[in-house]
Parts: sequence; C-alpha cells; structure tokens
Amino acid sequence: MLQLTPDRDIVLFYLQQEEFKYLRALAAFYIRLAWEKDEEVYTMLEPYLTDMRKLKRRTREGWALTHVDEFIDDLLIKSRVCATTLPKINPRLFLEDEDRLEPRESALGEELEELDNEDEQHGASEGEVEELENGNGRPLSDRSDSESGED
Repeated sequence: MLQLTPDRDIVLFYLQQEEFKYLRALAAFYIRLAWEKDEEVYTMLEPYLTDMRKLKRRTREGWALTHVDEFIDDLLIKSRVCATTLPKINPRLFLEDEDRLEPRESALGEELEELDNEDEQHGASEGEVEELENGNGRPLSDRSDSESGED
C-alpha cells in the first residue's frame, strides 16, 4: 500500500469493511504509518477499539492469537508493531490538553456509574467493610488454630 499510496477515501473504505477483518487491520496499520496528523489517526482508529474479532499475528515463536481491538490499541500506544518502527505519535492525553481532541468516553462509562451508585446505596462509600469468607463458607475470622496450621 505504501507504494500504491491510495487515496484517503479508499483507505477509509478498507477500514470500514465489516466482512474482512484483515483488510481492516491493514488499513489501520497504513493509517498509523502514513498519516501525519495525530488527531486524525486517533479519530479514525479509536472507533474500532470495540471490534472483538480474532486475528492471527506472526511472532518470532510462531503464531499468536489476538483481536482487532488489541491490534488497534497497539498501533495507538506502541512505537513498534509488526516488526515495523512507527512514526512518533503524541499521547492522547497531550492532544486532549491541547484541545485537539475531545476526551474519549469509556465504553463502560454507564456501567461504572451504575456500580458507583449501587456502592453509595449499600453504604460501601461510608467505610463499611464486608467480611470475606473462605472456601468453606465461613468468615475468615472464624478460623480455628488447627485450620491456621498452628499445632
């Protein structure tokens, strides 16, 4: 693809393909390697962090199973992917601080809020601690001297 230097529309068409996961991975790799604006790289690749399809990656030891979202995350975070050194890219937090990117909302955002609300309702936020049970269904504080290994 580097020799062909396809138009941006073609690369985006490859990236948006739902049927061909390796074509998506190739387009993502090309975007990370060839596009110059950091914010464009993030805005184009981040929507695919939810793609959980499996990929096979060639490693020194043989083959490794990974997922499209892991591959995209590697492209955004690491400086070397697929035995290729990628151009330096500014971290997302830096781009957010410079107002070049909007803060990204977590896919778990609503679920985390619900968990926080449940904790507040159950009083866990007030410092209450639940007593843990061992595998026998008894609280850990009920252990006798013989169970603790002291003879």
